[in-house]
Amino acid sequence: MPERIRINSHPLLAILSHIASKDWSLRPRVFLQPFKMFVHYDKQIRDYLKDLEGKWADPKRPIRRVVESMEAQSNGRDDNQAKFPKASQSRDTAAYDLANLLDSREALLDLRCLVRFMDRYLAPVLRRFDNASLKKIEFEDLWYLFKPGDGVYAPAPKVNTIAMMGDRTAPEKSRRSNRYQTAWRVLHVSGGRSPLTADEETKPLMESRPHDFTMICYYLDFNGAQIGPAVCSFVIKPFESAVDITSLEVFPWRYAPKGPAIRERLRKEGELFREYIDTKHLHYDGTSLTHHPCGRPVQVEGIANHPEAIEGQVIVGFEEGMQIDPGWLSPIGFPDDLPVYSSEVIENYSVRLWTNRDQVTSTDSWNDTIHQDYQIDKLRHSELVESDPFLKAWESRFFNDDDVEVEQELRDEDLILLPTRVLAYVFRERRFALLRLSQLHKCKADSDGFANLKLLRGYKKMVKSLVLTHFMKKKVTQSFGRSNSIDFDVVHGKSKGLVFLLHGVPGVGKTSTAECVAEATGKPLFPITCGDLGLTPEHVEKTLREIFHLAQLWDCVLLLDEADIFLAQRTRTDLKRNALVSVFQLDLYANESVFLRVLEYYSGILFLTTNRVGVIDEAFKSRIHVTLLYPELTERQTQAIWRMNLDRLRKIDRERAERSDDPEMIIDDTAIMDYQKRHFQECRKMNRSWNGRQIRNAFQTASALALFDAHQANISKLNDEAEIEKAVPVLKVEYFEKVSVASSNFDLYISEAAGVGGKSEGERARDRGDRADHLRFSGGAPLEPGTELRSTASNNVNNRRVSGGQDSFRGPQGPPPQYSGLNALREQGNSGFGSPPRGASAQFGPSSNYFDPRQAPSGAGMYDYSQPPGMPVPHPSRQNTMHDFDEDDDE
Repeated sequence: MPERIRINSHPLLAILSHIASKDWSLRPRVFLQPFKMFVHYDKQIRDYLKDLEGKWADPKRPIRRVVESMEAQSNGRDDNQAKFPKASQSRDTAAYDLANLLDSREALLDLRCLVRFMDRYLAPVLRRFDNASLKKIEFEDLWYLFKPGDGVYAPAPKVNTIAMMGDRTAPEKSRRSNRYQTAWRVLHVSGGRSPLTADEETKPLMESRPHDFTMICYYLDFNGAQIGPAVCSFVIKPFESAVDITSLEVFPWRYAPKGPAIRERLRKEGELFREYIDTKHLHYDGTSLTHHPCGRPVQVEGIANHPEAIEGQVIVGFEEGMQIDPGWLSPIGFPDDLPVYSSEVIENYSVRLWTNRDQVTSTDSWNDTIHQDYQIDKLRHSELVESDPFLKAWESRFFNDDDVEVEQELRDEDLILLPTRVLAYVFRERRFALLRLSQLHKCKADSDGFANLKLLRGYKKMVKSLVLTHFMKKKVTQSFGRSNSIDFDVVHGKSKGLVFLLHGVPGVGKTSTAECVAEATGKPLFPITCGDLGLTPEHVEKTLREIFHLAQLWDCVLLLDEADIFLAQRTRTDLKRNALVSVFQLDLYANESVFLRVLEYYSGILFLTTNRVGVIDEAFKSRIHVTLLYPELTERQTQAIWRMNLDRLRKIDRERAERSDDPEMIIDDTAIMDYQKRHFQECRKMNRSWNGRQIRNAFQTASALALFDAHQANISKLNDEAEIEKAVPVLKVEYFEKVSVASSNFDLYISEAAGVGGKSEGERARDRGDRADHLRFSGGAPLEPGTELRSTASNNVNNRRVSGGQDSFRGPQGPPPQYSGLNALREQGNSGFGSPPRGASAQFGPSSNYFDPRQAPSGAGMYDYSQPPGMPVPHPSRQNTMHDFDEDDDE
């Protein structure tokens, strides 16, 4: 194929100028390979030839020599005037007769010559590229392979990171190695040719080598408001000999191995992307992304420079993430300036007209007019935007001043361009992250966890009813607008939220209650700790406002774990701590608390958990709607939790066996439950009963020991050539005994290290003023004026009694039990009310004798009952059939 051709024919130049809607002079014009003008206007050129064939194909019809007559008319005039008539010029006064140039037998013959050139050199190449029969390609032919609007495939690259060290092109290779978007569409192409130079010019090698072939491609992305194009440049460096097309960084879909299957997978992922934008609440199990789809690193403060493992609930939040930092996403839109290599079509080389062959005297000289074919590249870009339905709708919406909604319809070929990642907020990490689309899954409402939760009777129903009522009221407000009639607070907009305080010993279900409420309602759980809020009042205020805003925006169940750190009572000595506490509590002197102000207008659900309720400041208590006590597990509760863990372990192990083709674990429920009874009695004697978390950990450790022993048995049989069956893991009681010994030794060590003389954790918590685990009252009713409290704990000799018109009670020295809003219900025995302990007496009203439950006589019935403020107190006679926790059929 020739590198260039010069067209001298005036009719042919006139035809090409007419087809391109340009105003060219009739000077000879040079066209360079890859002859973009002829390729782009191929159809128009052939259609024009067809029209001329119909008029002038008769060979008997004389040729109209229009060129000679026009040249005669133009003799004596400057050549710069020899141009086609402008629109303002009349046909009569035109320098040339444009109609005769465009419509003549001479035009037919010259156009036939051009079409023969196109058929000989261009058509075969284009045809082989279109049907993918050409497997290799030269660098100078890349322009034929890619055109705007073509879908292209960029497989995930594999770059040797070690080989990139010391390489000046390492940043570009790094971008390639981190690019994960595979489906693109060509927007613009340029380059791929060497700068033009005269023969006598000598330039450095770097200046004369071909320009890089540059493709600007785009994929479709979402910025929180709309889907639009995001661009990326693909650069192909010059290469000497032909290379495989599939070895290029990007190539047309028709060359992609298994292209249809890949496109179908990407189409489905595109549909998921559109769905997940609206679904928002999802579950993720995978690693985070640190680069944009095109491979550029994400420039966001605090982001890790390597992928991090993430597992848990997330919220898709493009708009919220972009508001915090726009660097999370690639910008949407087309570049203002498209790349142009003008040096490819500019040549300082004079053409001389000599008087004779001796080339001594010249009569004229001029520079060749080289067709500036980069205008073809810009034209193809503009035509793509105008012809593509999605891009046209996007531009209409993007540049619309009237904010009129323009519907964006995505075809299948558009869906594959959507990204394979989302911007989501990770609740466990309390930050935004880029997540892989393929590792996201929908969250389903699950009430099994709530059913398996072992709480005091009445708790489940109370929590369920309050949560259900809260969401019903919120739904009514959203559907019918604001209404003061459904607000309990006098000031409209306040007290729309629901605040629970869950307090008690560790590991008995406080955090699990919040988790189960979120699962049962299908709402995201937003867990935060005091460490997430910061240590200075300014940082706390900023973080707190952001968290409450996001939780309310996404309709989350907010969980503030171990809230006592910031809700503790203020002191006169620790000014810095007082400043932190004042962020959360009412300032008694001047400033209103930031936390309480935000809390009073928070319309969501907030769970506060603590095992140090005794240290909470008085100012915070009135802001809590419901207070629930979580005491130590009773024997019935412990038995139920052991059985639940047995069932869960059996289910987990069955799935393990199916996936690994190994035998299922043998579990002797009877022997294990017999051990549980013995273990509970032993722990009770030592005041070290296991909580729910310890029981779960014991099952994990025991099952691991069982699987390890089976694995060791299998290894010992590997040398035996005969086929043998795999060893069956057996969950033995001895494994639980090992766990129990290790736990007891640790408790003893901690007790001795703390110098507390063998006291239990509950007793040490009481000494610190954190909890009063030893206090119980029988009769099933809350305290009433004149009720006597009593404790049989070892240090209950200094009890105190208050009377004289106020609530009277008698209990041990130290902080009184916290009964803010709700008091707690508890039954130690397996049946109804039993006889009160020996020595118990009542002043008047229902019996309310406090005593140490570890010293209770067998069969004694002990209850704590929680009641929200303003609700009637249940009569003890109607409570004598209650159990100490909710049965599955209770609700």
